[in-house]
Amino acid sequence: MTKADEESICGVKSIGSGEIKRQPSWSDINSLIGRIETLEQERGDEAIPLVTASDDAAGVDDYKENNLVSTKELEPPTLRRRASSRRGIITRMMLGSRRGSIEEDVEEVEQKYDDFELPESTFTFLIAEPIISTSFGVGVVSYGMSLACLVLALCNELDNGTDDNPYGIAEVTMNVRAVQFLGVIIGVLMDDEIPTGLELIGKALEQRKDSDKHFSTCRIFLSSLLRISIGAMFLTCLFFVVIQESNVLDIFFDVLALEFVESIDDVVFQLCRRGFFSRRLKIAANQNHAIQCSSSSGTRRLRKWSNRIIRFVYAAIMIGMCVGLSYITAQQPTGEYGCTSIVVRFGDEVWEDSWVTLVDKMCSVDSDCSQKCFQGFCHEKRLLIY
Repeated sequence: MTKADEESICGVKSIGSGEIKRQPSWSDINSLIGRIETLEQERGDEAIPLVTASDDAAGVDDYKENNLVSTKELEPPTLRRRASSRRGIITRMMLGSRRGSIEEDVEEVEQKYDDFELPESTFTFLIAEPIISTSFGVGVVSYGMSLACLVLALCNELDNGTDDNPYGIAEVTMNVRAVQFLGVIIGVLMDDEIPTGLELIGKALEQRKDSDKHFSTCRIFLSSLLRISIGAMFLTCLFFVVIQESNVLDIFFDVLALEFVESIDDVVFQLCRRGFFSRRLKIAANQNHAIQCSSSSGTRRLRKWSNRIIRFVYAAIMIGMCVGLSYITAQQPTGEYGCTSIVVRFGDEVWEDSWVTLVDKMCSVDSDCSQKCFQGFCHEKRLLIY
């Protein structure tokens, strides 16, 4: 096999000082196999010595009997074996070439995603901007607004409880219960603060120490923990809102409202990017910040474990909330969350020394009653509050 054939099989063609790589197709492989069979056929024909007319006929017959085998018996199996061998070699070379190309593609993708761009959020100001700056203050204020709204929403939901039902769990139909499960699942999928915070913590550990723009690990951790706290508060409010609602549309509206409160930092960041607040905040929001991560094997191993932890947290949160809803669903038929007492509150008006008619007790004289007989009915003096 010539060098040109090997280059065709490997899918590499040299042009000038560079190389153009392509994957070999099956049509190329089949054409090469046919060419190899033709070459083998020609070589087989050349193996038979030519005899001239002047040679001795007997010598030729002896030579054929002692040294040659019938070409009908030799050529087909020999060519078949050689063609099969060449086909196997070509197949192995093709698979090896493709395997090498796949590994090169994976390597290129991993190197491409080594650098991690910081999210478009005011939490990025807490990482990339100076502590004494307007943008850093905007990040702190946005976090405070989101946290305050979620805390007030949670307190409002907890106030709906009673002594018999401290969490205010509503008795609902099975259709509403199914929507509650869907609301929990949708809410968990919409929450991106906890996964983003965990991912940022992993990227802080992967960050190269010798990079041109090195971010403080402590500030990345702080921003990530603030993100995670917002996500945890959002999921807590989501669970209590869902279990207290008894209407399908109210469940979806509450989930969307909580998602909007959680994304205040994203809304403020977009307003800063468009220059609605100040020119300085516009410049800060339009900068591209990226964490330059190392490409070593240890760093990639850490990245895999980070992705596994994020997936585990997603699954654990969703399973935990669904298990809680399932427990409530199982306890509802027993009347666990039903009304067990009635409390009546009267006004401040008081009527002292009032005589109340007892219509079920008739009398003729006072001795027939415990206190007084009047117009054929017993009367009792009581204190009335109305």
